[in-house]
Amino acid sequence: MRGRSVEATISVLILLVCTSGWAAGQSAPGAEPIFINYTADLDYTKSQFVDADVMDFSYLHDRRCGERGFLFTGTDGHFYFEDGTRGRFWGVNVAKGSVFQPNERIDRVVATILRAGFNLVRIHHIDGITGLLPPERAATGERMDGEKLDRLDYWIYRLREAGIYVYLDLLDFRTFTEAEGVVNAAALGRAAKPYAVFDNKLIELQQQYARQLLIEHVNPYTGLSYAQDPAVVMVEICDENGLYFARKRWGELVEPYQSQLRRTFNEWLKECYGNTETLREAWTDADGNTGLLANENVEEGTVWLFPEARLPGRFPGGHPGESERLQRGRAADRRLFIDKVHGEYLRRMSGYLRRRGLQVPITAVLDFNDVADMRTVSEQLDFMGTNFYYDHPNWQLGNEWHLPAFHEDRNPLGDDRTESFVPRALVSRVWGKAGVVREWNVCWPNKHRAAGMVEAAAYSALQDLDAVILFTYDLLDGKDRLEFFDVRNDPVRWGLMGMCAKIFLGGDVRPARYQTAMGFSKVDSFYPTWQRMPTEVYKLGWVSGFHALFFDEDAPKGGPGLLMASGRSSSGVYARDNTIVCGNWAAEDLLDHKRDQGIEQKAGYEVATVPGDYRYYTFGATMFSAGQTRRVQTDPAFLVADVKAQGLKPIGIDAVNEGCVGFRDVKRNVYAFRRLTADQKLRVALDALGQIYGAPVSHEFVDKNVYTSDTGQISRDISAGVMTVDTPYLHAVAGHLHNRAKAKTSRLDVETAAETGAVIWTSFDRRGPAESRHWALKMVTVAANTGQQLELHHSNADRTVYALKAMGRAPITTLSEKTSRPTVVTLAGREVLRIYLKNGTWELVREGAGYYLWCDTGGVKFELPQLGA
Repeated sequence: MRGRSVEATISVLILLVCTSGWAAGQSAPGAEPIFINYTADLDYTKSQFVDADVMDFSYLHDRRCGERGFLFTGTDGHFYFEDGTRGRFWGVNVAKGSVFQPNERIDRVVATILRAGFNLVRIHHIDGITGLLPPERAATGERMDGEKLDRLDYWIYRLREAGIYVYLDLLDFRTFTEAEGVVNAAALGRAAKPYAVFDNKLIELQQQYARQLLIEHVNPYTGLSYAQDPAVVMVEICDENGLYFARKRWGELVEPYQSQLRRTFNEWLKECYGNTETLREAWTDADGNTGLLANENVEEGTVWLFPEARLPGRFPGGHPGESERLQRGRAADRRLFIDKVHGEYLRRMSGYLRRRGLQVPITAVLDFNDVADMRTVSEQLDFMGTNFYYDHPNWQLGNEWHLPAFHEDRNPLGDDRTESFVPRALVSRVWGKAGVVREWNVCWPNKHRAAGMVEAAAYSALQDLDAVILFTYDLLDGKDRLEFFDVRNDPVRWGLMGMCAKIFLGGDVRPARYQTAMGFSKVDSFYPTWQRMPTEVYKLGWVSGFHALFFDEDAPKGGPGLLMASGRSSSGVYARDNTIVCGNWAAEDLLDHKRDQGIEQKAGYEVATVPGDYRYYTFGATMFSAGQTRRVQTDPAFLVADVKAQGLKPIGIDAVNEGCVGFRDVKRNVYAFRRLTADQKLRVALDALGQIYGAPVSHEFVDKNVYTSDTGQISRDISAGVMTVDTPYLHAVAGHLHNRAKAKTSRLDVETAAETGAVIWTSFDRRGPAESRHWALKMVTVAANTGQQLELHHSNADRTVYALKAMGRAPITTLSEKTSRPTVVTLAGREVLRIYLKNGTWELVREGAGYYLWCDTGGVKFELPQLGA
């Protein structure tokens, strides 16, 4: 029966129905604890520190930090406290001037983020000229600003008391000075990138700062140094530094550092090769071409580290081709040398901190898009950190950080590229190491921010990440409009934080059942050809757990359930079951499983081949569906007769039944190919999961553009631009909500005129939608500044780009419209709400017999059909 209409009042939480005789704010007999925040401040037009939600999600974390002991990285690669409790963190960044605020503002923010469900704050960018290390203090006996340090002390004290842990950075924004003994300091720039990772004086100054900050300084509010305080759970040595991050400036490194680095390179080459002639031989290819220049001599220290940056005419470009062929020896050795430089830096810094008493996990962020840097960090430190920004603003060259700013305004759930959350976040996910997304955001003015927020929370839970840290919460006074990264004033991003905390920390979304990995041998890791990361294969993270697995020569027998060769070198190192092997870039025979000089035969295959190239092959159930014919490059193909004679199963057979694309060893579940594109490898991996484990997974996910997690709980329909989360106690739909046929789960159905947004239902009493008496239902759509100007810049078949011409001003609007067509939400087959509103934000809470509704738009009609109200 349709109930009578009622009008919601803006920013007021009202009791709609209370039939059991108990008042708002009290628990009904036998009911679960009440989590409603009856004093929630939800008015973005008036308040500086708005609550994220009607619900109080502070129950998701510890009442006080320190009681569980110190954090460490376990043998399984996850964080644990000393009492054995798993350490998982839903965090937010507080950066730069926002750290150095009066006590009362810090108190307000700590209370606000506590209710929003955060259990970690990363304190970031505090060593800059307006932070702890102003350059003018360099010549004084007190290098750190004592007043700023007191603000940091207070932050850690208040967060500790609230049960919120702390992640601290060391080298972020620091400006080194001549007064500190740094040569040519003015030319080094912020954080001395990349000089800080190889210059001895700069490393000593970093160690000195770390000692003073973490070890010697005692927080007067806690009586503990930061190293003694178990509330400080992670430390980051440097932020986005190193030689790969400075790749574009290789030819412009300043003196004396350029010469110093080249001298070290030549010393290393001499250790490796002994003399110039041996080096020349090593850098000469089969055609007699050498990458060594005529005037280069290792004995005289004149071998260039970056000649292509200094001599672009001699070395045109950095991608596969003529330049790469001539440069292969130098480029490979350069990568090994950079690994040595970076490794020594990380060992020096982390070893120093350990000897001084720091116990908690340590990382450093080098270039998380480079396989070599990922390997180096994973070998030296305790966890991997990465960034993800969807629709990050771009700028005109020479006009950086000034309008116009350029955006795609694309729905992330309709994005089939590798730019969405899972592929990007998993680039630096390494098997056996804790995974931390230390900065992430879905940037304004993208109107589909709600979809991206739910996407990040749900897939982080599926991947069982150890920490996910939103960037950023800005405390600065006078900020009252939407901005690119600041979430404090955004009804879309901030308005979903409590629900997203519940998704990630609440345990409703289960981790993936199956674990997969991309294998990188040492050769793969330092192969000189540049390859963009991530590739299509990383989309496997929409379905299963996904990692990179580093090893030296032979892939380990254990580890992930399915291992894929990266395709950079011979697959002879993958002598294990449950493997997909290929050798896309290998000059040697793919199936030559012998060591040098033919010693120690490996468990491989001796399969004859026939000439291949681009040909049409007919497939069965692997890579493509039965009977499908596709044109595939083989180089060469395997001989079908030989494959079958050895009891192997051909994959993709040509028209004359002579050659096949690959084969499967059914007994060992090994899939072997001469060549696979990234898309083909994704298809084979999906089929392998289905064939090995009997999982409802196959290459049809690619064909249909719909990916369902191996848990069955998360579905991503890229063509529809919609994702769903379907668990016993939490249901969510996000993306293009007006597509009713797609915007539904098994128990949640949404009919709305709103184009984009998110609707989340969650239970607080561990009962399903039909039985629960304690739940919350929230809808978030869009938000914009008054007067913001976003204009079409250009559009083609590949992408559409908009130009933000004006930021706009307060007040912020959710573009809500009263409408005669209601948004209708159905739970477990019963309508629970009709609200006559397009866009806007609202939340309905049930607590026992009481129903509470908050809506950001006044005078809106709503109905509760099942209650007759």
